[in-house]
Amino acid sequence: MKLNEIMNESRSDKGNMVGAAHNYTPIYESWFEEYRDREVNFMEVGVDFGQSVRGWSKYFTKAKIYMLDYTDFSHLNNSRVTYFKANQSNIEELKIAAEQVDGLDFFIDDGGHCMDHQQLTFGVFFPKMKNESLFFIEDTHTSNWDPKIHPTNSPGYCYGQPIMINEDRSSSTINVFKKFQRTGKFHSPFLSEEVNLQLQEMIDEVIIYGDNNEIIEVDSNLENSIVKHGVILIKKK
Repeated sequence: MKLNEIMNESRSDKGNMVGAAHNYTPIYESWFEEYRDREVNFMEVGVDFGQSVRGWSKYFTKAKIYMLDYTDFSHLNNSRVTYFKANQSNIEELKIAAEQVDGLDFFIDDGGHCMDHQQLTFGVFFPKMKNESLFFIEDTHTSNWDPKIHPTNSPGYCYGQPIMINEDRSSSTINVFKKFQRTGKFHSPFLSEEVNLQLQEMIDEVIIYGDNNEIIEVDSNLENSIVKHGVILIKKK
């Protein structure tokens, strides 16, 4: 089965039929297909009710799958799936989980979608990944939420959770990675300068996908129009 069929069958919104129907599967399949029957280490943040866990377990036939969420989903553990309980806003909890998953090939952040959550998680887990591994951040449209359209989920908020974001939005997740694309400099206000420099040296390439899974060119400003979907891919050297 193709990944989209698997995710639709698993009732995951990564497909094109369920819930928000983000249709992220074409992006993932383009990067994952050759690895689906290999022994890879895969991790995702955000369990919900286990829809994508079921999907990834079926797609990756030999993968070791790690899941992280702030709710207890240990009942989903089996011979190939290991769950960790941690809050993305708590860097110490993230570090405890990261110490147990060294050597990741693929990472997907489908967690809280807040700017600080996304950048803290990247800062903790990206250094734990293998060389030439792939790190994906989903739902990056939250960087561009318009308060006129989403009055309770405007930039600086995430599902009602207030967070800090500066007025020009340069601290939003899209803009942090867009700056790296354009300058080669990585700076997250939620991470220490030491960690920022460490990450900067590890990043090989950043690709930003828009609402229709199109790649946003580095010299364009189309990333500002991502309002419903959006994925950032960070390749490690």
